[in-house]
Amino acid sequence: MLGKYRVTSVIGRGGMGVVLRAWHLGLHEEVAIKVLRDDVALADETIARFVREAQAAVRLKGEHVARITDVGRFEDGKPYMVMELLEGQDIGQLLAERGQLSPSLAIDLVIQACEALAEAHALGIVHRDIKPSNLFLASHPDGSLLLKVLDFGISKAPGGEDLSLTQTWSMLGSPAYMSPEQMRSARHVDARSDLWSLGAVLYEALEGHPPFPAHSFSEMCVMVAIDPPAAMRATPPALAAIVLRCLEKAPEDRFANVGELGRALAALAREPARAHMLVDRMVRLLARPAKLVTPPVGVPVAPPPMIGGYPVAQPEPVAPPAAATWLTPRPLPPPRPARRRGWLLATVALVVLAAATASLVVIGRGARPAAPPPSREEAEVVRMPALPAPP
Repeated sequence: MLGKYRVTSVIGRGGMGVVLRAWHLGLHEEVAIKVLRDDVALADETIARFVREAQAAVRLKGEHVARITDVGRFEDGKPYMVMELLEGQDIGQLLAERGQLSPSLAIDLVIQACEALAEAHALGIVHRDIKPSNLFLASHPDGSLLLKVLDFGISKAPGGEDLSLTQTWSMLGSPAYMSPEQMRSARHVDARSDLWSLGAVLYEALEGHPPFPAHSFSEMCVMVAIDPPAAMRATPPALAAIVLRCLEKAPEDRFANVGELGRALAALAREPARAHMLVDRMVRLLARPAKLVTPPVGVPVAPPPMIGGYPVAQPEPVAPPAAATWLTPRPLPPPRPARRRGWLLATVALVVLAAATASLVVIGRGARPAAPPPSREEAEVVRMPALPAPP
């Protein structure tokens, strides 16, 4: 395939794509290649969502997201995506084998998922499809569990999205893990919708069944919108309170962000010190301003995907908000030297004294009677020239 991959097997099939196991002939390592299924119509909307998944995943650099190494198209126009090969199973498969997980294991896995979502939410990306099958369990080199969040195909990017990709009436996501606001409109959701989905996953991992055991899609929608979750009988009360807060109907009644959820779970973790270290990393991720990624000068920018002959609206780069100038205190002027201040005071005192003296003189002159005009003789004397002094 593509002149540099040898496909060895099919790893899995989804509703839209197929994941292949392949050997990179140049790097001598195994990779996973995701391609569209042959029975999926090659529609512009399908290609746009495929490309969106790659664009969202490649921006995330943390260890809890599958790394994307390449993306392109075959000669027939179908897109492909090359990513790291993950060995393991997802939480859905694990629950199918065990039925439910221990509280300590469930807490550890959800905290790792929170760290992946913290990086995405910091960039303005809402996943909108958190479910057990999209939480993959790989392993660190030392054998410890490493959770990877998969499938950002229906993620919501910052700056909005085109109506043709997410119509108001379209149902994006898995109904058993969708928040009430996402069921109403997938376009008008924020990061707190992912908190609901995490709570639903954690509920099922602890209790062995979804929080709303409906038998049809319409019943599921009514239960999510109106009914409270089923009682948690197999979960400790402190942990159950955290899960039920994630499943509050109103978004403002849930945790404010995944950092708050992680901090609440870290207090009940098997290794609280390590869990709090991960939570501190989440808080730093959420507080970090998003970096604007622009191609270098001279590198051509790929054209946006087309739908119906029109380009898909791409999110505009959002610059971090500038600090309000009125919140920044102005620096005080440096103190003047004492000598200069003394001279200034002395000058002011002299000016005031001179003004007061002039006022007194004017007042004194005004109080004197007017002198009579000089007589003619006096005037003549005054006009006479002065005689020279005798030798």
